[in-house]
Amino acid sequence: MKLFRQIVTLFAVAAFGVMAFAQNPANFGNIANAYAYAFGVNPNVPALRVDLAGGPSSSGAATLTVAFGAVSLQDGTQIIPFATNEPLTVGIGANQETVTPTAVSCSTPQVYQSCSFTATFAHAHGTGDPVTTGTYGFAEAVNKQFSKGGGLVLIGMDFKNAGGTTTTVTSTSGYATVSVIQNIGTVSGSAFSYKSTGTSGLPAAYTVTTVSWY
Repeated sequence: MKLFRQIVTLFAVAAFGVMAFAQNPANFGNIANAYAYAFGVNPNVPALRVDLAGGPSSSGAATLTVAFGAVSLQDGTQIIPFATNEPLTVGIGANQETVTPTAVSCSTPQVYQSCSFTATFAHAHGTGDPVTTGTYGFAEAVNKQFSKGGGLVLIGMDFKNAGGTTTTVTSTSGYATVSVIQNIGTVSGSAFSYKSTGTSGLPAAYTVTTVSWY
């Protein structure tokens, strides 16, 4: 009977955790769900919009201004998705491209036209072009966790179904205080973790650890 009660308790705790994550999709405990940060890709999280005062930009090195720089996630969490380790996807159709900013400026994200990023572009972009995550929310979740002092980032099937891959993880620079749990496979051994040796001044790429989860 005692064993039965223990099993029931464990199932209840697990069920509560799942429900809590469903109600608070960005974070549960100190685990950030990458897809919840996928602004402009996750239909529940809107894209930012280019807003240029002087007409369309040119191709090559250019600085794009956005109307506002803050993004509200489904659970109300706010992020400022501008950093030199956060690739951004800009534009639509044939003009769509993913770039990594070389410089960012966004100290007052709620102030109109006060946030911008610089990158090298293959195409010109103009007012109204969407700006979305370039990593399906992964880099944004990493940076949010780092800003809180560290934690875990989960990449699951929602991340995979949106287009995220293991290459998305290993091509992103992160921090030693933010580890990654992957569970985007369907066979034994497909869930494992990633670590980075990066610091605040020098983010570093994620690599697979030797620890397997099952």
